[in-house]
Amino acid sequence: MVIDEPTTGQDLHEAHAIMGLLAEMAREAGQTVVVITHAMHLVAAHCDLVAALCQGELIAFGTPRQVFRDEATLRRTFVKPPAVSALGNRLGLTPLPLTLEETEAAIATAYRDAGSGPAPTRLRFAGDVQQ
Repeated sequence: MVIDEPTTGQDLHEAHAIMGLLAEMAREAGQTVVVITHAMHLVAAHCDLVAALCQGELIAFGTPRQVFRDEATLRRTFVKPPAVSALGNRLGLTPLPLTLEETEAAIATAYRDAGSGPAPTRLRFAGDVQQ
């Protein structure tokens, strides 16, 4: 089954529900579902393999972690990896995080491994308001 942009116009909750339903249908039928999408956060959460095309040429194929690690190649498709994966690339996190939870855990581990003591219980970002 080939599905083109099945989550277009859906909110985040419904988009995940649709992708979950497609994965369940594929498992029950013993079939592969090919999803064409630009929603890389959904790919990270629901897809086992990623094929990236550029002008009809296959330029990347592998797991989401493998494909999202190579941002230079992915840029040729005008698609960006999920924000958490892009952050993981910038920070050199291994394995490359695909979710916010994986990112938080990887940063906490890197912080601890650097000898900085226990990781903060809440990560602060530049836009956070100090109170």
